[in-house]
Amino acid sequence: MMTFSDTVIADRLKALTRALDAKATGGKLLLYGGTQPAAGASTSQTMLCELVFPKPSAGTVANKILSINNPAAAMALADGTVTWARLVDGDNVWIADCDAGGQGSTAVVRIQNADGEVYAGGSVTVTLAQLKEV
Repeated sequence: MMTFSDTVIADRLKALTRALDAKATGGKLLLYGGTQPAAGASTSQTMLCELVFPKPSAGTVANKILSINNPAAAMALADGTVTWARLVDGDNVWIADCDAGGQGSTAVVRIQNADGEVYAGGSVTVTLAQLKEV
C-alpha cells in the first residue's frame, strides 16, 4: 500500500483541471442519459446539454476533495434524464467520464433538478462537481 502527502493528493486532483484548462478555450461538461459507455468510448447517444467550464476550472482542495468551479448554465439540447457526463478539453478531446444525476443523487456531477430530468430549451445548472481521493 502507498500513501501520499496532502500536497501530492491535491496535485493529483488538480491534474483534471489542468487538462480542462489546457487549450485556448475552456473545457466542457457534456451531459448524457442512458447507459454510460466504456471509458472514453464513442457514443451515439443524444447529448442532453453542453456546459463550458470557466478558466481556471480549479476550485479548492480540502479534505482530499477537489471542488471544480461549476460551468455556466446552458440550454438543454434535448429532453431526457441525465445519468452520466463526459469531460473534454477545449478541443473536445476526452478527459474523463463519470456518473451524473439530479440534486437528490450521489453522483459526481449533479444538476439543479432533483430527478436529473432536463427539457430541450430549458436552463441546466450544475450544482456540484467534486472529486474525492480515495
